[in-house]
Amino acid sequence: MSIAEIATTQPNTNHLLSQSQKLRITKKVPKFLQKHQRQRRLADDDDAFEYNLAPYGVSFQKCQYVKTFDDDVAQNKYISSVFSLKQFIVYRLCPISGNNNNGNGKGSCDSSCNSNYGEYVVDVADYLSYVVEQARENFEDLCEQCDKDCEDNNSNYRCSKCRSCAKAKELEENGYVDASTLTTCQQVQFGNDDDANAMTLYVGPRCYKSGHMIKIDVFSDYQCTTPYNVNVEDILGYKLHYYVLQRALGSSGCISCSAADNDNDNDNQDQEDEQDNAQNNEESLEFCQYLYTSSAKCETKHGFTNGLSSLYSDSSYSSSYNNNELSNEYDACTFIDSLVWNSYNQNGEISYQEPQDAILRTLTTMQRIMIGFLGSVIATIAFYANYLQKKIASHKAAYEERLMGGYAAESNNNNVPKSPPSIS
Repeated sequence: MSIAEIATTQPNTNHLLSQSQKLRITKKVPKFLQKHQRQRRLADDDDAFEYNLAPYGVSFQKCQYVKTFDDDVAQNKYISSVFSLKQFIVYRLCPISGNNNNGNGKGSCDSSCNSNYGEYVVDVADYLSYVVEQARENFEDLCEQCDKDCEDNNSNYRCSKCRSCAKAKELEENGYVDASTLTTCQQVQFGNDDDANAMTLYVGPRCYKSGHMIKIDVFSDYQCTTPYNVNVEDILGYKLHYYVLQRALGSSGCISCSAADNDNDNDNQDQEDEQDNAQNNEESLEFCQYLYTSSAKCETKHGFTNGLSSLYSDSSYSSSYNNNELSNEYDACTFIDSLVWNSYNQNGEISYQEPQDAILRTLTTMQRIMIGFLGSVIATIAFYANYLQKKIASHKAAYEERLMGGYAAESNNNNVPKSPPSIS
C-alpha cells in the first residue's frame, strides 16, 4: 500500500470544491524534521522495513501549534510577518502488554509507558493521514465483529464495545458525517456562487482543549492556521461525529503496530498462543512504518530498544541517514520537550507566563553509593592535606630554631656568620 492509498478519503458534498480546485499546501518545518521527510521518501523505496515495531502501539500525547520562521513567508513582500504557524503532534510508541479486545487491535499498551518507549514529533497532517486510516479500519473490523457475534449477546467485554458502533451507525443514518474524513485542509464555499457575499473558507483539523484533542474547524487561510469565527457544521451543511477521530487520538487506548493483532479477529486460543510465540517475528503495520519514518525521534534516553540505536550498534548495518538521525537526536528531544512542557501557548508563541511542567528527578541507589564514596574520598584527601601542611610547618619552625641558635652562639664569639639561607 502506497502513501497515496493511505491518504484519507473525502466525503462527497456540494459544499466542497473539486479536487482540481484544492490548493497544494507547502509545509516548512525545522531542519531536523525536514531530514525525516527525506528519510521517509528513502524508506518508501526499500522493500524491507528495518525496525521491529510490532511489540509497540501508537499513543497520542499532545497537539501543539508552533510559530516558526518561514523562508517563503519572509520572501513574500505582501506579508509583513516572517513567521508561519505549524501544527505538530507528539506521540509515543509504548510496549504492548498482553492481549485485550479494545477495538484498536488486540494489543494493549502499558498504561504507565515509562520505560522502553520512544517519543516522537510529526506534522499533524502526516499523523492524521496514517493513524486515522488505521483507526477507521480497526473500528470497521470491530463493528463487523459486533454484527457477527454480538447481535444477541451483549454481556461479554468485547460486545460491550458494540454500543459505539451502533451509535455511530445511527448518527450516520441521521445525516451525520465522520469527522475523520475531513482531516486534510480543504476549501469550502460559504454562500451561493451568485451571492455577492459568498466567500471561500477552509476546513481542517485544529488543536483543541490545550492540545489534548483535535476538532474540525473553519479557517480563513489555505494552510488552516487562522481560525474563522463560524460554526463548521453551518459551513458544511451537516453535523459531524467524532467516533473514529477520538479513537485515533487514544480514546480507546493505543493503536497496535502488530500486523498479527489486526490480521483477523478470531479469538481461538490456539491462534493467540501461536501469535504470542511468534511475536518477535511479527511484521509491523504499514501505518506504523510510514509514521515512524516521518517523525523526529527521541529514543535513547527513554530506553527504546527497537529503534535507531539497535541498528547503529549492529556493525553489519550501515545507513547514513540513520546515523544522521542519531546525531540529531538531542535536537529532536529538546524540541519535543519544549512542546510537552507547555513552552508554547495555543497561538504557537513562546509562553513566559504559562506554568512549566516540573520534572522530578530521583537518585538511583548506585548514584547514592557513588556520591557517598566520592564524598568520603574528598574528605580523606582534605584531612590528609591538612595533616601534611601542619607537619611541614612544624619541621620548618624546628629548622629555623636550630639555625637561629647557631647564629647566636657565633655572635658571642664575635664571629658573625653570613645570613642564614631562606627557607621556602
